[in-house]
Amino acid sequence: MTISGLKLCGLIEALQLTNDSLENIYGFFKFFTKVSKIDGYIKIEHNKKLENIRFLKGISYVGSSFYLHHNNLKSLNGLEDLIEVNASLSLSSNQIKDLEPLYNLKKVNGMLGLAYNLLISLRGIDNLVEISVTKWGNEYRSIAIQGNKNLKDISSLQNIISNTKHCII
Repeated sequence: MTISGLKLCGLIEALQLTNDSLENIYGFFKFFTKVSKIDGYIKIEHNKKLENIRFLKGISYVGSSFYLHHNNLKSLNGLEDLIEVNASLSLSSNQIKDLEPLYNLKKVNGMLGLAYNLLISLRGIDNLVEISVTKWGNEYRSIAIQGNKNLKDISSLQNIISNTKHCII
C-alpha cells in the first residue's frame, strides 16, 4: 500500500500512520518543505513494511510527542531538519542502525526513548543539549535506552543537560 497525493494540504495538526500494509508514503514529500512545523504529535506505528520516513524531510518542530514504534525503519533519513520535539521522542522496535540524521536536534522537552533497534552508537545526537524529566508510567525518566544489543558507545550524550539538572537513565 502507498499513500500519495495530498498536494493541496496546507496544515496538519497531528499525524498518525498505522497500517500493516503501508510500504511507501509519497504524499507528504513537498508538504514539509513548505510547512516545517506540526503543532500536535506524530505517531508512526505498526507499519511492518515501512522502511523509510524520507517523506518527513523538512520538518523542524513537533509540538507534542514524536513516536516511531514497531515499523521496519532502516534509517532516520528525512529527519535531518528536526530541531525540537516539544514532548517525548521515542524510537522503538525498528531496524535503525544510526542516529546520524538527527544531527540538528537540539531539544526534547520530554523523554528520549531508544529501545530495541540495531544501534551501535548514539552518534548523531551530539548536538542535543536539552532534555526534560518526564513521568513514564510509574517512573521518572529523561533517557530510556534498552534492548540495543549492539550499542557500544553512548558518548554522544555528553552535552545533554536536563531542565531539572538531573538526567535519569
